[in-house]
Amino acid sequence: MRDEVRALPALTGTFVVMRRELRALLQDRRSVTMMLIFGLVLPIVIANGAIGARGRPDIVLVIMTEVLVFPYIAGLQAALTAFVGEREHGTLGPLLATPLSNVSIFAGKLLGAAYVPSLATSAIGFTAFLLFLRGKAADPFTIVSHGVLLETVVLSLVAGFAMVVLGLLFGSKAKSVRGAQAITAVVVFPVIFGVQALAFVVVRESAWIAWSIMLGFAVAIVVSVGLSARIWNREEALVSSG
Repeated sequence: MRDEVRALPALTGTFVVMRRELRALLQDRRSVTMMLIFGLVLPIVIANGAIGARGRPDIVLVIMTEVLVFPYIAGLQAALTAFVGEREHGTLGPLLATPLSNVSIFAGKLLGAAYVPSLATSAIGFTAFLLFLRGKAADPFTIVSHGVLLETVVLSLVAGFAMVVLGLLFGSKAKSVRGAQAITAVVVFPVIFGVQALAFVVVRESAWIAWSIMLGFAVAIVVSVGLSARIWNREEALVSSG
């Protein structure tokens, strides 16, 4: 009687893949260096440029969205190359041979390789940004209401998540790392400019528009992850990985 290998529950499998991706990330010095640059150096440089925006909450909010969203560019790169990079290094085959569902693999890679590191870097950068401007004329807590600040932060987080999800969707169909990286600009610039435009919408007290768009982002995230798992040909990827 042949034993059947049962797939792990989706949530359990997701955490297994996420831990695997986080371990690999922490062992990569280049990735850690990029996180430090995006999380500490860049926010302080940007905050220094925001000092001149005295009494201009719209300008400060736009600059703040850059600090919040820019770390997701590195996450986008990781999402785009999450599958094709492993295929080129010969490590994708063992992963696909495990009893993990497509949803677990996609969600685990999305969280471990892209979103969790980007979220942590964004939080560090945002904290450094606020501390640098604290007490100055461009201090966001002084010239922007707390409600608007919260809306901007949530909007940026959801937009960043949508960006890495789209990166994973496109990257899962890429044939090479170079081809995957070429897609970066297609995803990055529309999201960044869109979030900056929405910062103006938020500061003009049209919050319902911003929240409606955030809901649209959330729906797009769920649909994209489900679509990625459905259209991904696991058998083809296993064969191509050798």
